[in-house]
Amino acid sequence: TPATVSSHRLEPVERPRWRARLALVLVGAVALAASAILHLGTAGGRVAARDAMVALMNSRIRGTATIDAVSRLDFDGIELQGFEVVAPSGTVVIHVDRLDAEFGFLELVRTGHFLLTPCTLDGGTMRLTRGPRDQIDLIDALEVPEDRMMLVVDADDIRMRGVTVYFDLPGAPPVQMA
Repeated sequence: TPATVSSHRLEPVERPRWRARLALVLVGAVALAASAILHLGTAGGRVAARDAMVALMNSRIRGTATIDAVSRLDFDGIELQGFEVVAPSGTVVIHVDRLDAEFGFLELVRTGHFLLTPCTLDGGTMRLTRGPRDQIDLIDALEVPEDRMMLVVDADDIRMRGVTVYFDLPGAPPVQMA
């Protein structure tokens, strides 16, 4: 009798698809981080970051924010030139020649808040004046209305150098502090 050859077909091993998707997500995250490291250090990357920050802030706060330039943006922190916020009333409530802050990434993981610490403000003015609803204009300008959402940004250990603060609130005479 002729020998019979048994035909055993090897079936492909089924691997869970979630592993492949997780691997793709991890590769994508690493590629995105590498791209950010390479591009944020360039002049074009800092201009794009400035435009994105201004657009994000202005879509969330009541006031209007501007930034002249981002001179440093890396994983350690940020340095802004010419940061300004104008209240809806038209009052410039804060103008800072230079803002320098370090990032506290652990706080983002721990609480979901983005932490800037220490945060140094060099040169400029801050106005604490009466705004709508008996609120300070600066607070009103930076407030996120209830119909909008934004990541909480905490500034801690704030240092002001060469910043003039104007107080003009009801019940007290106007005061200027430098």
